[in-house]
Amino acid sequence: MSFGTLANLFVFLAAGKMGSMNSSFGIITKNQAICNMVMCLIFLLYVCPMQLSDSQPLVNYSRFLGLSAMTVYEVSNQLHLLLALNRLCAVFWTFHYDQIFNKFNTNLMKNVACLIAITMCIGFYEVLGCHFSYNDISWTFVFLNTQNCSTITWYSDFVLNISMVALTLIINLLTAYKAGKDSRNLLSSVGVQMSKEQKQRENSFIRQSFFQGASIFAGQVTYYVTAPLVSNSILLFLDASLWAFMHAVEGGIILASNKEMISVVKKKRHSVRCYASIQEYNFLLVRDSGPAYPCLQTDILFRRHCLVAKVLQNYEAVMFIDADIGVVNPNSRIEKFMEGDVDITFYDRIQNWEIATGSYIAKNTKYISQNYETELPNDSLHGSDNGAIHVYFGTFSSDNLYRFQMFLAEKLLPVGALSKSQCRQIYENSKTFDDLFSFEACIRKLMRSESKFGKVRILEKGNGWVRDDPSQLLGINGSFNPFIGEFDLKKCSPGNKTWNYDSRLIGTVYGIQKSLKKIENEVEVMKKKSLMRVDDIL
Repeated sequence: MSFGTLANLFVFLAAGKMGSMNSSFGIITKNQAICNMVMCLIFLLYVCPMQLSDSQPLVNYSRFLGLSAMTVYEVSNQLHLLLALNRLCAVFWTFHYDQIFNKFNTNLMKNVACLIAITMCIGFYEVLGCHFSYNDISWTFVFLNTQNCSTITWYSDFVLNISMVALTLIINLLTAYKAGKDSRNLLSSVGVQMSKEQKQRENSFIRQSFFQGASIFAGQVTYYVTAPLVSNSILLFLDASLWAFMHAVEGGIILASNKEMISVVKKKRHSVRCYASIQEYNFLLVRDSGPAYPCLQTDILFRRHCLVAKVLQNYEAVMFIDADIGVVNPNSRIEKFMEGDVDITFYDRIQNWEIATGSYIAKNTKYISQNYETELPNDSLHGSDNGAIHVYFGTFSSDNLYRFQMFLAEKLLPVGALSKSQCRQIYENSKTFDDLFSFEACIRKLMRSESKFGKVRILEKGNGWVRDDPSQLLGINGSFNPFIGEFDLKKCSPGNKTWNYDSRLIGTVYGIQKSLKKIENEVEVMKKKSLMRVDDIL
């Protein structure tokens, strides 16, 4: 159990440091790691002392720890299923993924899973009296041995959890098959082949899904089928406790199946560092430590823009990039995307009609010092900074306070254009991500096809410096690695701009443009459908 505690703690910490885990998938994964740690700690700090000391007071109250252990176990199994549904949605309904598994919905589903588990366990194992308490013969937790409790636990524990495990495994395998098929089709459309590394990542996910499902299945079978047939105390303990030990094993399975998890704690953004050295830019890795003056925003998505504003005071210009963005072309310079009379440059996201906030170029002027959180509508689903950027823009004042003004609406559009439209009303009445996307579509409609608004420029799809990678939605493989070997930062210099690429991932210009155009057309259709919802919202 010590190994399980450490392994799951490592998974939790690693997930917190991975950019791709600041998402719905990451929220569920981190909560599952917490469940696994709690289970391990119950056995390490409570069951182990009872085994060594045979303390009667501990035994007398063990049913409450047993109830806690069963509750955590049920929550963990439901989170497994939720993760599987998360992946399934990302693969089969990619364009709706952000709406279904947004932060609010994910936390709601997680809390519902906890509520169901708590209610069910209290009802079956406390109210109905089927106590799950420590047994000094098997040295572990067992259910009260009565005919009534045997019937109840057979269905409430064995049948229910076996069914959930089977459903989770089927969904994961279906997702892996569809994701692999889509990846091959995408790569084939631009004239490239799937690399050995990509195939290994797919296989790693399949192995992880299989072994996680098999471990939970084995724990259930040994407790209900083989444990009653064993008389040896040590074997009985191992058989009857396997369901709990699987939580310890799970952390190891995740680490063994995901090389990114193993290296993430010390992993550096080598491609960005190397690029900065080659082009002789300053590279700053800003680590967020939570709300602190003057960046007191509680939402990290807003707080990061405040941090950028502070850094920007020391430089002529800054390109902000999210932690999960890397560099592919070291020969392209940032100045390529800058114009002399433009203070801030954004770009259109590939996969929807949002203006991306995960990266932008800002010059050191009063016009672009920003913050988006303080004056958001109280009861509106604002979608963090991606929604706010379509409405608010603040200026940094001498007293370090941020004042909000209309940005992409009042500042960029003709005077009165916003008040004559329904966009603000949609935003203030938004309750779901569908509503939020309708608001954003409304704003983009008012902007028409314009890309430059005085000191603000918005690069059209495919013309920005970042391209969204739909595979990151899966929480399975992350981005395709286009490089062969590791970066040697000592060799990164202006005279050495040659990087080693996986040749199988190099496509034709025509193929790539065709693929991007296809996505653009699909997004345009979705945007028109979103605009048709305006009357329903209002």
